Amino acid sequence: MALKVYFSTHRLTSGDLGWTRSLADLGFDGWEVVNEGNQRLDISLPVVRELAETADIGFTVHGPYSDLNPASVNQPMWRETVRQLSRTAEQAAEFTDLVVVHPGNLSPLGYQMPDIAWRQHVECLREACDAAADLGVTFALENMINLERLLCRTPGELFGLTGEVDRPNMGTCLDVGHANHVGNLPEFLERAPEYTHIHIHDNDGVWDQHLPLGMGMVDWKVVFSALHGFRGRVVIEARSLEEGVESLKFARKLTGYP
Repeated sequence: MALKVYFSTHRLTSGDLGWTRSLADLGFDGWEVVNEGNQRLDISLPVVRELAETADIGFTVHGPYSDLNPASVNQPMWRETVRQLSRTAEQAAEFTDLVVVHPGNLSPLGYQMPDIAWRQHVECLREACDAAADLGVTFALENMINLERLLCRTPGELFGLTGEVDRPNMGTCLDVGHANHVGNLPEFLERAPEYTHIHIHDNDGVWDQHLPLGMGMVDWKVVFSALHGFRGRVVIEARSLEEGVESLKFARKLTGYP
């Protein structure tokens, strides 16, 4: 099974980024940069450039999500979300063709006007995709955990939203751990050939723990069987580099990934 396995972490967003220099030696094919904290592209771009020159790894980007909301009905906040996603694509285009984006959420006002929030979300992604199109960057919308206010917790919502965006550079990211948390992983796996990008991590079905593979309740044999033939990038989202290596070893053993 020829998978390209990348490493990413939302925990290592402070302090020195020296740990990134060991990714290739540890067996990872790439790094998904989280555009937040100390990994923010304004700060980390020199590190990315150095790695691109010195290490045989690829890159993707996880777009910013803290305090942003593509489905915001507060127009200034919505506009800032569009701006930051578009800016991320502009910066990322130097070294990658893919940016993962979190879907929006229903704010207290959004709960009162969910149809408008949905339309806001569609228009936000359209504007971001249009800004990224000439840069050769695709956005991949990610499914979310089991919180009622979050959009795109089901395959129907995820593909329904991207379908309404209707842009050739609008893709989808299957987050296996999130789907397991919601309890609808089998339904997501039914659409395995359609995903642009994959995130993998484990949990107990109660919390979104980002455990190493095999430490939760995800049936990874079923997952990797469903992903057979997937030619995109698979990103291990871990709490630490050490746990990322654990997951990589687990995936290698289970799939025969070299």
